[in-house]
Amino acid sequence: SWARTLQSNGFNEVMNNSLTSVKDEKNAVKLLNPLSNDLAFMRKSLLEGLLENADYNIKRKNPNIKFFELGKIYHQFKKYEERKQLAILVSGRDSEENWLQPKSATDFYYLKSYVKILLDKLNISFEEKSLEDSRFSDAIELISDKKTIARIGKVAPELLKDADLDQTCFYAEIELELCQNLRQKDNFKFQDISK
Repeated sequence: SWARTLQSNGFNEVMNNSLTSVKDEKNAVKLLNPLSNDLAFMRKSLLEGLLENADYNIKRKNPNIKFFELGKIYHQFKKYEERKQLAILVSGRDSEENWLQPKSATDFYYLKSYVKILLDKLNISFEEKSLEDSRFSDAIELISDKKTIARIGKVAPELLKDADLDQTCFYAEIELELCQNLRQKDNFKFQDISK
């Protein structure tokens, strides 16, 4: 599974609350009877929760972040929409410093390589396109069968400032249900045993 693949590569799984507060109420799902104003909306993205997790860890002297979350996001367009996503956030160094390996920071291509590993497991082919999204300063989207299956990018400075973060973060989100539907079934090829 994807979670085991990420865990075996040093990522930590996090679980955040689906109830949150939002700055932009456009397309947000508001609760009819919220417990408090801080928990009045269903989350529109997994990014904000992961940034809070990163902030918590960095303030406790753990600056090398490799987090992922499997969760649902919620929107209200003409009707309510609920989607499952896998979100990945990296920041800091890609591995702990030691005498054998030099210091190296995480970057866009580091994160993209993990997204590619996960999509390759499902045998999904895709193409890359540049993406304009207010959450990112630079980003691409991965498209398969004319549908966006993933977005990868450098988190925008405004979001980092809102989360009280002063180190660069990279974020990816993968649309799980779309990927499952596009998955190639013929992963196995058998060869006859020679006689």
